[in-house]
Amino acid sequence: MAEMDRCKSVVALIVVLLACAAALIAAPAAWATTTKIDICPDLVAAEASHDQRRSQHNSHQPNPYDHAAVAAYNAEADALNAERAVLQQRDRGCVEAVRLINDGNPDGPSFKSPSPGKIRDVEVQRQNLAGSGWTPTPLQSVKDMERARHLVPKELSGLYREIRKDNPLSARAIGDVPLNGAARPSGTDTNRAYPDQTYGFLADGKTPRVSADHIVPLAALIQMPGFTDLNARNMMIVATTPANMQWMGSGPNSGKSSGSPLRLLPKADSAWVEEQVALQTQKMTDMQNLIDALLTSQGR
Repeated sequence: MAEMDRCKSVVALIVVLLACAAALIAAPAAWATTTKIDICPDLVAAEASHDQRRSQHNSHQPNPYDHAAVAAYNAEADALNAERAVLQQRDRGCVEAVRLINDGNPDGPSFKSPSPGKIRDVEVQRQNLAGSGWTPTPLQSVKDMERARHLVPKELSGLYREIRKDNPLSARAIGDVPLNGAARPSGTDTNRAYPDQTYGFLADGKTPRVSADHIVPLAALIQMPGFTDLNARNMMIVATTPANMQWMGSGPNSGKSSGSPLRLLPKADSAWVEEQVALQTQKMTDMQNLIDALLTSQGR
């Protein structure tokens, strides 16, 4: 009977683990635009498969006098418990990634999954990079960069070009939605970088002359620790998340050019530049945390 008691305790343990997992995978807040299934569909599928096999396991209990059957039952329970522990850890990473994306994108654009074709193209470049021997080196702080730009190492050039294609979308394609919690400026609004100017309009006379700016430039993002260890889909999630975007006048956006906002001095408003330096510094931390969370969700 001792073996059968162990069976019951193992089943109870699985139930407890699942209860803990349910707390971890609770849906994000009501305002969130991104969900767990958006970011980690493979993990959601793995958890569903596990739950089905766990239910099948718990629905059958062997004859306690059949020692071979009890041993097999216990071995299956041990395997399910080990699998659940891995899934729980991955789940923590996914939940954190969802939180970071939503916290950085209040009321912003809804999540758009990278297309299968895009994922394939990025994967080709990721595989090309795998044998290059490239490893990340510490990036300069935003304050220390002054007028320097982030240069893309030759080993990353193919990956960078693929990720950079149509990223970000045009202001017209994104639409009149907030980025980084701030509404899209009107063409008649004062340009915050150059307070003596307005943003102005494109040739259509309707769309403001503003661009979606990667707060942390893509040239820096792809060199951050762990980025090249992400799978192709997660690379594109990091590279396109609205949590790393803001509206900026098209002129200042071009002048920033994969560098620090300090590049815009002395012509730009110094107070605005200071705000931008602080924002980019914070987003460097946020994006590193997002990369780390997605790596955990992959089981790394």
